[in-house]
Amino acid sequence: MKKFILSLALSILMLIVGVKYSNAQVAGDNLDYFNAQRQPVQTTVEVIDFTDKTDYELAEYLSKIDRDTVPSEVLEQYAAVVENNRKIAPEYVAMMEIQAKLRGVDVVQLFAEASYVDVEVSEYGKIKIKQALKGCTSMAFNNGIVGQNNDMGIDFLEGAPTVMIRTKNSLFIPTDGAHFQGMGEHVGIVLNTIIDLESGTTLGKDNIVSTDAVFAMAVQCKSADEFLEKIKGFGTPSPINFTIADDQGNHYAVRLFEDRMEVANHDDRGSYSANHTQATKDAILKKFDIYTANSYTSNTFAREEAARSFLKYSPELTVGAMQHVFSVRPINISKDAPESTFVTVQTMIFDVANGVAYITPDNPRFVEYTKIELNTNTNSK
Repeated sequence: MKKFILSLALSILMLIVGVKYSNAQVAGDNLDYFNAQRQPVQTTVEVIDFTDKTDYELAEYLSKIDRDTVPSEVLEQYAAVVENNRKIAPEYVAMMEIQAKLRGVDVVQLFAEASYVDVEVSEYGKIKIKQALKGCTSMAFNNGIVGQNNDMGIDFLEGAPTVMIRTKNSLFIPTDGAHFQGMGEHVGIVLNTIIDLESGTTLGKDNIVSTDAVFAMAVQCKSADEFLEKIKGFGTPSPINFTIADDQGNHYAVRLFEDRMEVANHDDRGSYSANHTQATKDAILKKFDIYTANSYTSNTFAREEAARSFLKYSPELTVGAMQHVFSVRPINISKDAPESTFVTVQTMIFDVANGVAYITPDNPRFVEYTKIELNTNTNSK
């Protein structure tokens, strides 16, 4: 069955490649990443401070955030998620249960809404690799700096403004009314969706935890090694890579699958990830040359290679250095061309050692970073 899925996926990709060669066009501001120009859609990051507020007030705020709904039949496959989430992030689950009451739904629905989109991307990717290998690039340095280019459809920028939540000991982005990329006093963490043609989902299994609970757990850890220990044995609904760094110099690209955990792309100077496993890359390159394959998978191989090379050759590993690589590494950041509607919509860098986050609400080539302190009310550009 796995060989059939792989063969079907690669066959569809070959058809897509042929169509794209005939339809590709570049005009006006439909420019590739070598010469991208457009006006920023969002220009500011809003910081919402909950350092002196209760969990009820946080839940009340999150309950008002719009989010996609999940088919009712999917909820049954999340049966084990609440108690598993409680094992790794009990305080977060308690807060989400308050939010569920405010919204008048079962808390399972909130956890499903925060993680099911990754399942859809992952499963779709096994059939249409070209659409699925679009996605983020993440890096971690060996000095407590971790970051990510968040890549989405450009219409993402026309939705809610970019918001960062500050609590008494964490910063996080409240995607879908839940806990996503962020940092605590010792650990910073971001993610990539991973396409692995041989892996299934964790839906319906006893070890399922939701992505938001993993984030909430991570930012409360005292080290990246503690994170590895706590997540052992659990699986997110679909394959996910968590890139993580702590204030002691530890860093990992941790990939969770239905039946295992892997640490990938680890170098003494840092860790990195794009949106594919090595097995998926090897399978694609058996069918296509590297240039064709990379061109029609949103540069997923080039993005990973850019991160690897940067760690190998960069004379410095600083916030400024990470800002640089996230501004120039291969990604199509133009506006309107059919092949270019998937763009970098946010960049986030967490300097855990110094307790500072740097966030852009749009592509970092078009807007400045907002600097956000972990433990104060001072924000500045």
